[in-house]
Amino acid sequence: MHPTIAITPHRLCLGVIGADIWKRDKKSPRKERRNKPINEKESHHWLNGYQTACEISSIVPETLIVNVADREGDIYEWFLETEEYSPNTRAQWIIRAAQDRILDTTDENTRKIWNKLEKRPILGTVNFTLPASGNRKARYVEQTVRSARVILKAPRRSGYKFKNVEVNAVFAKKIPLLVLNRLNGYFLLLFR
Repeated sequence: MHPTIAITPHRLCLGVIGADIWKRDKKSPRKERRNKPINEKESHHWLNGYQTACEISSIVPETLIVNVADREGDIYEWFLETEEYSPNTRAQWIIRAAQDRILDTTDENTRKIWNKLEKRPILGTVNFTLPASGNRKARYVEQTVRSARVILKAPRRSGYKFKNVEVNAVFAKKIPLLVLNRLNGYFLLLFR
């Protein structure tokens, strides 16, 4: 499911205003998918949803329209698609990163996005209970939150010339809960 939500200028979430629901017919090998154009990949569903969100955004410009994506939505073409729309019609997006992307920087210590964000100051913490799912039990989670505006280095793909793109990145990292158990005179450290 690829949802789009609407939020008023007063930060009231109006809910889901659109969703693209589909099921994968068959999985193709990564090598086979890698050099296909985006319109021949299943990832194209994400772009379709974003284009619909931009259409809605142009109709209700005072309402914030946001596309929400899981890791499958971490595709470079989506970042470029954003720039195709004027600020008046451009919808926003939140994508859960799947790739530790290379940044356009000369600093070798922060060449990749996750490493750069790890070095940023902590802006705050978020606490919540992660619900049970499948074999995973429900558990309490505490995360630190950091952010930065970064320039992603364009990926290299044969037959394509992409440009670098600037994005806002938010990094939420689970704080390990330390548990000490005395076992045969040693302390055993368990991280959850």
